[in-house]
Amino acid sequence: SSSSSSSSEKQGSCKTAAAGFTLSTLKKCLPLFVLGFIATACVRSFGDSMLEAGKPAFGLFNKDEWKGISDTIGNKLGGRYLLGTAMAGVGLSTSIANIKQGGLGMRPFIVGSSGALVVGATGMMSVKLLDHFHMFTTNSTSTGKNHDK
Repeated sequence: SSSSSSSSEKQGSCKTAAAGFTLSTLKKCLPLFVLGFIATACVRSFGDSMLEAGKPAFGLFNKDEWKGISDTIGNKLGGRYLLGTAMAGVGLSTSIANIKQGGLGMRPFIVGSSGALVVGATGMMSVKLLDHFHMFTTNSTSTGKNHDK
């Protein structure tokens, strides 16, 4: 099939990318949404660093304006719609038939599930540990909990 051959050609060109790194190689190997994510992170970091230096973000926006802009673009537009669209695109381009033909079997699902369990367990243990050291409350009487154990 032509779609699987173009996919393997793309993977082959990405594997040899280290030998001759160019902008065209970068475009072939990285999805556009990844480049957009990197660009957005750079813009946000640069604007924040200008505010920390006591200057307006990009010479235009004060702290409150920049917070409103970054919340709207990053949290509302990016976090809800653009990320959801990117994840749907990845999911829609995944072919179960190609996974079966590639001989991968259940391995990717087992690895992904194991990773999710490790991350979840680590997060849960971290919350319990930090709660034990009163990291989430400033005053133990304000929550009604008795932390004297």
